[in-house]
Amino acid sequence: ATPAIRRGDEASRSASWPKPALGSAVLISAAAAPTAMQASKTLRIDAPASEPPHLKAQLSSPLSSLTSPQTPHTPATPAIRQKQALDDEYGAMDNNDSILEVPSFTLESGLTLTQCKVAYRTWGTLNAQHDNVLFIAHALTGNAACDSWWGLLLGPGRAFDTDTYYVVCANMLGSCYGTTGPLHQMPTDAPPVWAARREGTPRALAGSRYAADFPYCTVRDTVALHYELLQHLGVASVHAVIGGSAGGMQALEWSIMYPDFVQRCVALACGASQSAWQLGISESQRQAIYRDAEWNDGFYALGNPPREGLNIARQQAMIWYRSQQAYDRKFARDPQPPNGGGVAERANLTSGGGPTMGGAPPTYAVEGYLEHQGLKFIDRFDANTYVALTRLIDSHDVGRGRGGVDLALSQIRCPVLVVGISSDVLYPIEMQRELAARIPRSTLRIVTSIQGHDGFLLEGKRIGALITASLQDDGLSPQPESGASGTSGGETPTMLSDDEGASPTVRQLTLALPRTMDAMNEALARTPRMKKPPLATAKGQEWFFGI
Repeated sequence: ATPAIRRGDEASRSASWPKPALGSAVLISAAAAPTAMQASKTLRIDAPASEPPHLKAQLSSPLSSLTSPQTPHTPATPAIRQKQALDDEYGAMDNNDSILEVPSFTLESGLTLTQCKVAYRTWGTLNAQHDNVLFIAHALTGNAACDSWWGLLLGPGRAFDTDTYYVVCANMLGSCYGTTGPLHQMPTDAPPVWAARREGTPRALAGSRYAADFPYCTVRDTVALHYELLQHLGVASVHAVIGGSAGGMQALEWSIMYPDFVQRCVALACGASQSAWQLGISESQRQAIYRDAEWNDGFYALGNPPREGLNIARQQAMIWYRSQQAYDRKFARDPQPPNGGGVAERANLTSGGGPTMGGAPPTYAVEGYLEHQGLKFIDRFDANTYVALTRLIDSHDVGRGRGGVDLALSQIRCPVLVVGISSDVLYPIEMQRELAARIPRSTLRIVTSIQGHDGFLLEGKRIGALITASLQDDGLSPQPESGASGTSGGETPTMLSDDEGASPTVRQLTLALPRTMDAMNEALARTPRMKKPPLATAKGQEWFFGI
C-alpha cells in the first residue's frame, strides 16, 4: 500500500498540491457497499469502454443496492394530485458505478481512511492529450449518475458533449452512493484508532459500520480524493469543473487547490463560504435527526434507523430548495382530500372529533407533498450520511487558512462562470455577485426562475446554454489589468436574465456599467448580437439592451 497522501500546511493548499504517485490506488469494478438493509446481490460490471486501457477491469463482487433499500415498515404515501406535484430534482438512481480504492487517504484533520473507495462514472472518450475532461461535481444528496439528475445536459451535442469531452462524475466523500461513508464497514485488518469500543455498549447496535465514528470530512477532502481519481484515469488537465450548490463549492476549491490542473470553472448557486444563515439551516435539519428516538448517538441498528428524524430534515430542506412563488403556483391553498395515509392526516382525522363532527382542521395539498418527499427520501438515504454531508458543506470557506475570502478569490487564475438563480433563498444571488466581484476572470449570469435553489437542476435548458457558451469561450473574460479583480478594474461581470414573469419571448441582457470607456467597448464587443435585432416583430418579440 502506498503511504498516506501528503498534506502540507494551509498556505500550500492554496497552490497546486503534489501529485500522488501512480499506482497508489487500485480500480475495482464494484465493491461491497452497505445499505440500510444490507440486501446484497452479485453483479458483473465492466469498466466503461471509454476508460484508458490500463484501467479496464472486469470483476465479479457483491454489490448492495444503495438506491432503494427495503425498510421493515413504510407508511402509506399520501395521494398527490399529478398537477400539483413539483418536479423532483433527482431521477431514478442506481449503482452501476466503477470504484477506485485508495489504500490510504489522509484527511485535513490528520486522520487517515484506509481502503477509501470512490464511486464514479464516465462518458465519452479521453483524447490523446488527456485534456478534454469535464468533471461534474454533484450536490448534497446526489451521486455519480449525473445522467439521472442532469440528463438534459449530457450527451452528443449537449452541454456535456460526449462526442467532444470525456465526462467524469464522482460521488462525494461521506456519501451513501459508493464512496466511503458512514454506512461502510470499517477495515477489519486496520480499524480506525479513533473508534471507541462498542462491545457491551449501546454502540454495538451499529455493528462494524463506521456509523457516527466516520470522521469529519471537508469540501477540500472531497476535492483531493477526486483529484486522486483523475490522476488514475490518466487525466493531464481538466477542461472545466462544473457543479451546483455543494458541487459549486467543490468547483471553487478545484480552481484554488489545483490552478495548473483546472482550465475553467463553472460554479452555480453557491457562495464563497457558508454563512451563519446556511449553518443554521443545516443545524436545524440535523437537530430533527438527533431527536429521533432511534438515533442512539448515531450508532443505530441498520434495520431500525432514525427514519422520522431524517424524514423531517428532508421536508425542511425541500422548503429551502424551492421558492414561495413555486409553492404558490403549484399548491396555493388547495385542499388535500384526507386518505389517512400521512401523519398529519391521521392526526386530523381524530382532532376535534374528526371531519364528521366538523372540528378537524383542513389538510392542504402542500402538506401531502412534503410528507411524500420525506418518505421518498428515507428510502434512498441514511441519517448518519446526511449529518456527515451537511457538516461537510458547512466546512466550505475558500478563505480558511488562505488569508480570507477576498485574497483567496483574487488568486483564482482560470476563467470562472458564476451562475445564480433569481429566486434562490438558500444561496441568494448576493453571494454569486460577491464571487463575481472578487474573482479576476469571472462572468456572472443570473437566471430568472421561480424554481428557487433547485433551479440549477430544474432549469436544465437554460443552464445548459450558459455552460455550453462558457466551454466554447477561449477565456470567458479577458484578464483584467494587473492588481485588478472583479468589478474593481476594467473587467465587469455580466448578467443574463430570462424573465418568466413577463412574456416568454422577452429576453434581457444587462451589463453592469464599466468604469472606463475602453472597458465599455470591450464589454460591448463581447455582447451576443442577433443577425437582425428588431425592436418589435409580428410575433411580438421585444429585445432590450441596456448599459
